[in-house]
Amino acid sequence: MAFGALLAALILAALAAVLVMVLDGPRSSTLTKDSDSSSLSFIGGILSALFTVVLAFYVVFSWQTRDNVETDSSLEADALIDSFWQADQAPEPVRTELTGLIRAYANQVAGSEWPLMENGMHSPEVSATLAAIRARFTALPVTQDAVGDARRQGLADVQVIDNSRRARLDDATGEYGFNLVLLTATIIGAALTIAFPLILGLRRKAVNITMMVLLGATIGATLYLSQQMIHPMRGPFAVTPDALRSALVEMRR
Repeated sequence: MAFGALLAALILAALAAVLVMVLDGPRSSTLTKDSDSSSLSFIGGILSALFTVVLAFYVVFSWQTRDNVETDSSLEADALIDSFWQADQAPEPVRTELTGLIRAYANQVAGSEWPLMENGMHSPEVSATLAAIRARFTALPVTQDAVGDARRQGLADVQVIDNSRRARLDDATGEYGFNLVLLTATIIGAALTIAFPLILGLRRKAVNITMMVLLGATIGATLYLSQQMIHPMRGPFAVTPDALRSALVEMRR
């Protein structure tokens, strides 16, 4: 991630410097008048503000999608742990079957379903395991003792697991059309932010070149990091199944 951001910053910084050198502004221009200068400064400020606002919206929406996946998986893991302890109240051989299925579910999600979500897919195996867990809890007797309590709480946990998984899959395998629109607008805004001083006829001076290099480097790194956030299951900001792995550790105890 750091290397990619640095590379993007260097490329855009070099491009900005070259453009200033090539597109050397005129030595005399009517743009030096106070009225024109004030108007153009105002337009430049508006462009910069719009770029910043669009970028902020993009980051918020993209990060919210990632946070939703992380929250859903945490709820899923918590319900798994509770269902595991509820299963411990069941008589044999149902207890061994249930605890084994719950461990298998966590392993399947963390091991096989998680990579599939990157490509907008889910694991049918996980769905079958969850159905088996629900069937085992449903088969427990409806009594007023610890086994009956385990049945009721276990089925409630299964419902939470099912709902959380559905929400996780929805967030992780969506189309992200709105986020793509915001990213496109961010790229356009970045291009305008760099192009505007050049269009005005920025002079080939050391201070101007330095300013454009810094601006290009900052925007280049920003665009690279923004592009890496477009999918919650890919790139350096991808959500990991740590909650499910922690649940497995808790079950082994």
